[in-house]
Amino acid sequence: MFRKYYSLAVASLLCGALQAQDIYKVETFSGSDLNGTARFVGMGGAMNALGADLSTMGSNPAGIGMFRKSDASLSASCISQPNARLAMDINKVRGSFDQAGFVYAMKMPGEGKLKFVNFGFNYQKRRNLKNYAEVLGGQTNGWSQTDVFRQLSNGFDLNNDRDRDNMLPIVNAAYDAQLSNLQGVDLNGETYRFNGADAYNYQRVTWGGIQQYDFNISLNWKDQVYAGLTFGVYNVNMHSSLYYDEDLLFQHPTNGSVIVDGEGNFLHPRHLSPPEHLTWRSFRNGMLVCHQAFFARTDLARRFHYNLRYRYSADFDWCVRIMKQAARDHAPLVNAHTVVADYLEEGMTTKHHKASLRERFHIMTVHFGWPTTLARHAWFCVRSVTKK
Repeated sequence: MFRKYYSLAVASLLCGALQAQDIYKVETFSGSDLNGTARFVGMGGAMNALGADLSTMGSNPAGIGMFRKSDASLSASCISQPNARLAMDINKVRGSFDQAGFVYAMKMPGEGKLKFVNFGFNYQKRRNLKNYAEVLGGQTNGWSQTDVFRQLSNGFDLNNDRDRDNMLPIVNAAYDAQLSNLQGVDLNGETYRFNGADAYNYQRVTWGGIQQYDFNISLNWKDQVYAGLTFGVYNVNMHSSLYYDEDLLFQHPTNGSVIVDGEGNFLHPRHLSPPEHLTWRSFRNGMLVCHQAFFARTDLARRFHYNLRYRYSADFDWCVRIMKQAARDHAPLVNAHTVVADYLEEGMTTKHHKASLRERFHIMTVHFGWPTTLARHAWFCVRSVTKK
């Protein structure tokens, strides 16, 4: 019984936390470069099978037993990346100390079968992590990593430790850097939110290396049998610096469309924006959502068609009827909080402005009644004057 408790106590002392690398670190750390002695590099690493080379100490321990006299070596190199440049104080050309080692060949006295006992040490840079990558003005076609961070954090309170524990570390970092809720104020004093990007700039510099330290003892038995043992220690010395920015686009958070010119260039947001919780009664304040940004459920769209009696404001009437039916069906109206339509500034409604106003007035009397319609149009007049 005492032995069981003793074994359990020893096992508990040996327990520790394990932490795995991500897939990118695994790829970086598992590879190796062709570094070593000049002969080893010149032979393309083929000395592993032949032995008698310090660079084979980690892969062929018995090969060190082939040394019949002591030896030492030192190797260095120069690394250059021609398409790189000086960035973040890390030059594109760097020297590299690749290998240093020795072997002490101790000849056994007499004519015994054991000929040599060799002791060796070798330092070798297993991998050089110097690398530089750059993309300037890369096109994103509207996609944005910043916006992805915002979407991933949506619905979570990242000030709360429990929510942070359930979130990706990179999203927590983006939140801490205030990338998850980027907002600003336009010239009219209205708040807008960044949404998407049309270009990005990326710079990444990595330097350092993976150092390998090997300690070896090997035996030469009658110049026929060789045996060896190597104890290796690895040191990962990796440094990196990353710079990333985006040419962000923006939107008003409650507006589903923006005004563009004939070539698709942004001019300004629509002057009307829907509330967070839109209802059919909200349209008493005008057409808060243009029909291009109004997506109706398929079954409702099949039941309710445009009233062809109206030539210029049929979309206004159609939206109100769809929302009325949605209210009867207890179907929610969802604000997408994103731009889903680019709206041309000069359309048919603008060209036939008076006729469209008359049609809209009639539609509002049908849905909201005369008193409400008259009161709202009085407010429209006041609003048009104060906005100028």
